[in-house]
Amino acid sequence: VDNVTQVSGVTANSFVSPLEYKVTAADGSVRAYTVTVSVAQSNIAEITNYSIQGNQGSIDGESIMVVVPYGTNTALPMIADFDYIGSKITVKGSILPQKSGITPNLFSSPVIYIVTAADGTTKQYTVTVVVGEPDGNIITSYSLRGSTGVLIPGQIDQKKGTISVSMPWHTDPRLMVASFITTGAAKVTVPYTFNHHESQVTVQVPQCSGYSPNNFEHPLVYTVTAPNGETRQYTVTVKVQEYAFMEFSLVDVQSLGYHKGVINQSTGEITVEVPHDAGESFTAYWGIDVSNPKALLANPAFVDTTLQVPLVTKNDYSSPVTFRVIALPFFMKTYKVTVIHKAPPLPDNLFTSYSLKIGNETYLGVIDQTTEPKSIVVSIPSNVDVSKAVATFTTSGTAAVTACAKDKCVIWAPQISGITDNNFSRGNVQYKVTSLDGTNLYNVSIVRTDS
Repeated sequence: VDNVTQVSGVTANSFVSPLEYKVTAADGSVRAYTVTVSVAQSNIAEITNYSIQGNQGSIDGESIMVVVPYGTNTALPMIADFDYIGSKITVKGSILPQKSGITPNLFSSPVIYIVTAADGTTKQYTVTVVVGEPDGNIITSYSLRGSTGVLIPGQIDQKKGTISVSMPWHTDPRLMVASFITTGAAKVTVPYTFNHHESQVTVQVPQCSGYSPNNFEHPLVYTVTAPNGETRQYTVTVKVQEYAFMEFSLVDVQSLGYHKGVINQSTGEITVEVPHDAGESFTAYWGIDVSNPKALLANPAFVDTTLQVPLVTKNDYSSPVTFRVIALPFFMKTYKVTVIHKAPPLPDNLFTSYSLKIGNETYLGVIDQTTEPKSIVVSIPSNVDVSKAVATFTTSGTAAVTACAKDKCVIWAPQISGITDNNFSRGNVQYKVTSLDGTNLYNVSIVRTDS
């Protein structure tokens, strides 16, 4: 290729544009092959989360059903919130680009969303909006208010009749207020058990959205009763996060690169590795539940006296930055965030190890990368024949290795680690390590020892 001898599994080339290989036979005849490389793009096209006006949709394969409260007028445009994987998302029959929380659509009839993957393949989702009956008994939206007053949304599974809510660190689950939306004029109750004349009595206590407090130390069963007497039950389970920061990441202000930190919860140390050329200024992101990334940590966090806003507040991480997380009324956890810049990557054209095998013995080489040309010294006893020494080596990247055992080299022979032998009895052997980063020259010399 371009007069460079190719060694299978060793020689590196750039395939940004088509590359011509020339294969020369023993009789001198040549055949050319043009190699074209194209990078396969992702074929993933999915809607991962969908809701309309706070009413969570149920995704079942390529169908999405959203139940909205009785009285909702689907003849009027409504705005959907959604998350998706792909390059773009559109609606069939509309020229409007779809943007979560922005684009309105009419849902009086099913709406077909088209998600396009990076490779151009598409997947369709049919969204059907169902208006709850006057006698409906479905909870379409549920959230709990934590100690800071921030509403944390719950995840509703309509099929299983379950609602799960992840609350911030040190939230007291014994007295929390739920906000919920139901279809129709349904009555919502929870059980309350008390002792009466040496026996336990359970009654259903009516619930008022945004006002009724309950103890969520254990799963709580909500009963939703329609005006016609039909009932449906939901079991609400609350998980209070064990730590103040369950995850922590930094986002590079310049490149917008996302770098996840490693948290040592016992020491409060967070280490974030970033590329060697990253800056020092980052915004931070932390969540309370990886499975529900929209539920940001509700506990306030400070750096010095500055309130931190996820993905907004910038800090200089040229030295460690200490976060203080506050949980009312009197809990505090500190985390020290240290940014470590990775070492610059080595060029691909360096020897990283080198040894010579003669017979059953292996002799390690000492590499000096500071000289020019670079050098490798191998100590071998004086009574050992070095006329057929086989080199085993590794390089820092994908590189082609050639060698010459003459004073004035015209032809450089391709080298295969662990296979190719060279004659060191006549003096030093020169090696070339060639990659896209250029060529490095190494002089390999043998020092004779007494034994």
